[in-house]
Amino acid sequence: MLATERHGRAQFSGLGREVFRLALIAGACATITGCADLSRMSSLGPAPVDKTSPVAARVTTATRTDFPTPSFKDVPNAPTDARPVPAWKASVRDVQAAGAPLAAWVAANPQMTFGTEQYAEAARASIPAGERDAPPSDAAAAAEAYAARLRAEAAPPPPPK
Repeated sequence: MLATERHGRAQFSGLGREVFRLALIAGACATITGCADLSRMSSLGPAPVDKTSPVAARVTTATRTDFPTPSFKDVPNAPTDARPVPAWKASVRDVQAAGAPLAAWVAANPQMTFGTEQYAEAARASIPAGERDAPPSDAAAAAEAYAARLRAEAAPPPPPK
């Protein structure tokens, strides 16, 4: 273990202490020799501007820091012609009340594009058991034969008197 906490402070032991010392010495050397530019590493200073850039003048103007600092007295007073909060609340409640019938209708009439399998299962379950199966493939021919037999057996109506 590199570090343990004792009395609220990190205590390094053995190899951890040596690694910590080496890192501390390396950081100090980098700072002293100028390898570590703290203003560039910490983003506290302004970033350098490329003078050859076509927008360098605009960037320099935009990053000026000598602008006047606003104070709280610069904040405008609250508007007097704005709708009060209770009126907004009443308006929101009116809109919600107007939408309630629509929400009830939507709840009572489910969309067909979502949950179609569940809807189909419920519709199939509502069909009586004897009517659930599809008619046989020769049902149309059998119905036509039955109708032809009935037409052949039918007697013509009596002549008008």
